[in-house]
Amino acid sequence: MADRFPPIRSINDLTEGQSSSFEVEIGVEQLDAFVRVSGDTSPIHVDPAAARARGFPDRVVHGAFLAALVSRMVGTQLPGECALLQRMNLSFLRPVHPGARLIVKAVVEQVAVSVQTAVMKVVIENSLDGQLYARGTVQVGFTTPGA
Repeated sequence: MADRFPPIRSINDLTEGQSSSFEVEIGVEQLDAFVRVSGDTSPIHVDPAAARARGFPDRVVHGAFLAALVSRMVGTQLPGECALLQRMNLSFLRPVHPGARLIVKAVVEQVAVSVQTAVMKVVIENSLDGQLYARGTVQVGFTTPGA
């Protein structure tokens, strides 16, 4: 679902306004794997009954899981394999639960060739109704592509 082609190999290939997106469904298996990797076993993340007792309809997906989806965007789509995530600022606007279908979007807002960095606006929204789950910015640098 990427909006750009060909692959970006350097900051010179990046332009303001360039965008990309991908869609993903958050499954229980993915959430369980993230719990194992992160070690964050807070009851709202692992136990549906505990989440309901705190007013949620189901388990709550970790904010760091959403941040990992932004990292996926940076490393695989926009800018892609030559990018290095330098900074991320995300605001989490509403909880995400297993079964949610998300769209992760990024738009290049600023390109600074002199310092080899770019700033992108990112949003994570519900693919069905467009409700925002998270939004923010990321700053990326560039590495030299391998031979």
